[in-house]
Amino acid sequence: MLIKILTRIQSNNSRIFNSILLLILAGGLAYSFFLGDTLRFPDEKHYHLLASNLANGMGYTFDGIKPSAWRTPGYPIFLAFFIKLGCSIPLLRFLNFLALGGCLVLIRSILQLKRHSKGTPISAFLILAYPVLFYTAGTLYPQTIFTFFLVLLLRIIISPKYSYGHGAIFGFVSGILIMLHPTAIFIPPLMYLWKWFPNNWKIGLPALVSVFFLSLVFAPWVYRNYQVFHAFVPLSLHGGDTLYWGNNPKTDIDAWYKSITKDIEEETIGMTEVEENQHYRDLAIKFWVDHPKDAIKLYLKKLIHHFNHQNKFKVQSEFNIFKSLIMFITYYPLLALFTLRILISFKIPLGRTEILLVALYLASALFHAIFLTRIRFRLPYDVLLITHIGIMFSLLTKRMKIQYTPEHE
Repeated sequence: MLIKILTRIQSNNSRIFNSILLLILAGGLAYSFFLGDTLRFPDEKHYHLLASNLANGMGYTFDGIKPSAWRTPGYPIFLAFFIKLGCSIPLLRFLNFLALGGCLVLIRSILQLKRHSKGTPISAFLILAYPVLFYTAGTLYPQTIFTFFLVLLLRIIISPKYSYGHGAIFGFVSGILIMLHPTAIFIPPLMYLWKWFPNNWKIGLPALVSVFFLSLVFAPWVYRNYQVFHAFVPLSLHGGDTLYWGNNPKTDIDAWYKSITKDIEEETIGMTEVEENQHYRDLAIKFWVDHPKDAIKLYLKKLIHHFNHQNKFKVQSEFNIFKSLIMFITYYPLLALFTLRILISFKIPLGRTEILLVALYLASALFHAIFLTRIRFRLPYDVLLITHIGIMFSLLTKRMKIQYTPEHE
């Protein structure tokens, strides 16, 4: 029976993929206009305000006067371009669904490149059946665009013949990824470490090319910040407060916003963004120094919480039991399959691409636990997890017909 099901899926591989892609795009368009012009979360309003001011020629600022570097400029610049073209908020949302569809196309390309095209239908189905991806794409958050560029970066790095051209594109895309969200800072080094391991020394020169092109992406932003703030600001001035929110005696691993007390906010009155960022960073470091055991305990709690199926939103109207149940039902089977694959790796060794996907997923948990762990921060890596499951499905179909040989290309 199972073989018949697998055979039927494979015989309709392209049809299933195209149908799911069409469903995501059509459903995304309808959902974008259903939500209308309403921006439900504070961060959405921040991104849209920055983008609108950019599009209207007022610069990178919240109030139209005072320059800001509170957020990296990648997503606001992206939105500003389309606002300048006259796109409404629903159309700006739909751009996220186009990016989600693009992720499907890239995943198919990755699986085909590594001779795992049989896993394409299941990966496409899981993208569709993981509704939090659809929900997040309906917000003006950078996560969906970030996911597209993350999967694109994965597609570039796994290329068998990695040339200087690949290195240049990798560096440029890495710069865009980090400018979309600075938490991507660990991804390019980890990918190059994988590319080098165990002794691919030829990768050194393309890596230098990548660094050069990444620097070109960063240079205008760093120069602008130095001119405006007279300080070296390579990423954003939103790191210190985020670090403090996730590392202070009063924080909660779930409802972190409750640790923002009035007395702490009063301390920053009159400070510049640079001074405020430094102040919060110093408070977080002081917590680590004065309470090392509590800091370690809190880090471990956040690390476990990274894999939670729910968060308590600051906007309480967006949290309900039904959404939590859906997330529980759809996320933990993915995590269970991921765990199972690692457990059986002693019998069926992980291929090179699988090792990279596992490393990225686990490293993201370790990195985000330093700051805050939120489902939306994890979502891009959940898409990598779904890609990994596509490989697992392909291995299953092959193993039921022929003896499996680990992929090492």
